[in-house]
Amino acid sequence: MRRMIEVALLAEHEQVARTGHMLASGILDAQGRSREARSCRLERLSLEDPLTGLPNRRHFERELASLLRPGQQLAEPLSIALIDVDRFKEINDLHSHVLGDRVLKALAGLIGTQVRQGGLPARLGGDEFVVLFRRAGVGVAAAACERLKAAVSRYPWHELVPGMAVTVSIGLAESTAGDTIESLLRRSDDDMYRAKASRG
Repeated sequence: MRRMIEVALLAEHEQVARTGHMLASGILDAQGRSREARSCRLERLSLEDPLTGLPNRRHFERELASLLRPGQQLAEPLSIALIDVDRFKEINDLHSHVLGDRVLKALAGLIGTQVRQGGLPARLGGDEFVVLFRRAGVGVAAAACERLKAAVSRYPWHELVPGMAVTVSIGLAESTAGDTIESLLRRSDDDMYRAKASRG
């Protein structure tokens, strides 16, 4: 295009030069849109867990940070549920990491079906998931978690491996004044380990 415009200008062929400029503008515009689309796609991928398709830890923490602004009182309640697969290492060790990944994908799907509007399910990493419940106290979050446990217990895990069963332990925490991401996660983590201990 540049060469076409240069030749047209040298020959003082205004119409060809104008056409060259129009074509060049169109190409640059298309390249700009393509770059913008690639940038949007990369941004989306950077916030998504590649295995499960759920939002990842970065996405979750970004969203939670926007709600837990320092010095601001929350206008509405906010809760989180930390979800951990019981004895997940045994699943990997006994049946392979490939099967472990299938368990995580299935669990991600179950979590997604139990989270209603306003909730954000995410994978923190490994076998840990989290759900951010916006505008929901711990009572509402607990009811959703009971539904999730029931869904996990009904899931046909035996179709993956005969005789296999999967259970989860869930810890809950509701935000209080002055909470940070770390403090809220720590409380839900403590509650989750109490749930694990109570299961024996």
